[in-house]
Amino acid sequence: MSKCSPTALFRTLVALVVGSALLGSSGCAEKSPAAGGGKLVFITNGDSSYWDAAEKGWNDATAKLGKQGQFLRNKNADATGQIRLLDQLASRSDVDGVAISIVDASATGIIDRLRELQKRIPVVTVDSDCRPEDQSARNAYVGTDNVEAGKVAGRIAQLLVPDGGKWIGFVGNEDADNARARIQGFVEGAGDKFVRLDVLQDQHDQGKARENVRAALNKDAALLFGIYSYNAPAIAEVTHDAGQRDKLKILTFDAEENTIRAIDANQIDATIVQNTFDMGSQAATLLDAFSKKDNALVEKLLGSGTELDTGVRVIVPESSTLKDPSIQKVNEFKAYMEKMGLRST
Repeated sequence: MSKCSPTALFRTLVALVVGSALLGSSGCAEKSPAAGGGKLVFITNGDSSYWDAAEKGWNDATAKLGKQGQFLRNKNADATGQIRLLDQLASRSDVDGVAISIVDASATGIIDRLRELQKRIPVVTVDSDCRPEDQSARNAYVGTDNVEAGKVAGRIAQLLVPDGGKWIGFVGNEDADNARARIQGFVEGAGDKFVRLDVLQDQHDQGKARENVRAALNKDAALLFGIYSYNAPAIAEVTHDAGQRDKLKILTFDAEENTIRAIDANQIDATIVQNTFDMGSQAATLLDAFSKKDNALVEKLLGSGTELDTGVRVIVPESSTLKDPSIQKVNEFKAYMEKMGLRST
């Protein structure tokens, strides 16, 4: 082995130190992505197939934006489940924004965690919002204007039962913002001829949802009103099996796969369909704009407000004679679903 001079040895040591520093710097950069390069995370309020269309919209949009998207389903369908998912995000540095459909607007634990997240990343609510007094905990809301959607349902109820009558509602949690708003809008849209007999809650338990329908058949109602997506097939199934379909008018929300089949079979009179694909797509686009501080795009999407209304449509059987500007026959709707690659919404 040849001997190195002191000068050559010093130069070698300097090169090694500089090279190590550069390697260390590169490694740190890989662990800490640049602003705007992290993940966008969506947290649902439950695990219904209602969310399938939103997930597709979310995934299509995040891919187009060049972002990594995560779609997390709250399988517990309660506040505890959402809090657990939010806690998992609290220490993560790879998240650029969070979208969430709040399962219970009165759950302070959810709101507190959104406020903490919002200190460093944008937060958008989707489908179910915060209460008005808590809306500073999110940057924006994307989804249906649920009061207006409820008014549409009330207007359709008038067409279904022109003389009015007693109605029974079915929902997961009446305290959820979207449920309260839909019921409020329905009452305003239907008018004084319609009387609330009951609203039965199932806490997102689909077995309980069917039990509630069976219990309702013993009451004197003219209209059954399904407020959450899975309530629609539950109402159709139970009333059909009990031979009670001809005695009741059935009005629901959303279009799960079994709901579409029920409308095809004239087991549901009308369903108010939200544009959940657009909810997922627009939520991702808006979060990305917030994270990149693209104020021009934010203003284009929201205008001067903080809410982006994705609208509704009304789907009826082919044999329906109802007349309303928002009504679409089921075969036309199925063609749209096929074009979008969707099975439920």
